[in-house]
Amino acid sequence: MNNHHIYRDEWSDMSRYLVHFTKGDNAYRDLLSILHAGNIEAGGVFGIAQSKLRDRSDLKSVCFSETPLPLIKRISEGTSSYGVVFHKFHCQRNGVNPILYAYAESGLPDGIRTLIARASDDLRDPIWQLSTFIDEPKYTDNYKYKFEWEREWRKLGDYGFNPDDVAFLILPEEYHENAKGFFEQAEADEIGPNYTCPFIDPLWDPEIISDILNAS
Repeated sequence: MNNHHIYRDEWSDMSRYLVHFTKGDNAYRDLLSILHAGNIEAGGVFGIAQSKLRDRSDLKSVCFSETPLPLIKRISEGTSSYGVVFHKFHCQRNGVNPILYAYAESGLPDGIRTLIARASDDLRDPIWQLSTFIDEPKYTDNYKYKFEWEREWRKLGDYGFNPDDVAFLILPEEYHENAKGFFEQAEADEIGPNYTCPFIDPLWDPEIISDILNAS
């Protein structure tokens, strides 16, 4: 089945895309590095067993958001205005999966911790990979962790891609023309890939972004 046909155009709460944002003071430079290499390096260990697995480099992952692109401003406000967008079906075929938010009241976290305790020091136990895709939201006086609104997906290990795999690039409008010229020159000089996909400023009005999506 063609994954483009799973979602109807009028389902504005659903997204056909996943976006990875770069962060920090070097977010633009990091985005360019990712695009030049055609690879997003796994940056950290995540999930319900994170505190036990900080030294497990084989369990580092890459994070994405499924937030519909017209609403992407709320994600960029906590990360940066720079990111790369992929078709969701491409991500699914390459090991990206939505995470599970397990609330304490459901009993799921206790069951998962029981499996973790049973695994003990068995580094081959599948619970360690599974734990990467499970977060436990909490909101107490001492601990606040509730990020369901990010609609997060993850992939264990790096995420490699080709320029044709990129659906959109996210960056401020003031850099669009310079970035396009940079990529075109890199291709002409045979020193890097060219990205001919549409560019989106995450601060644009949702209607503008919707029009770009409808035209793509």
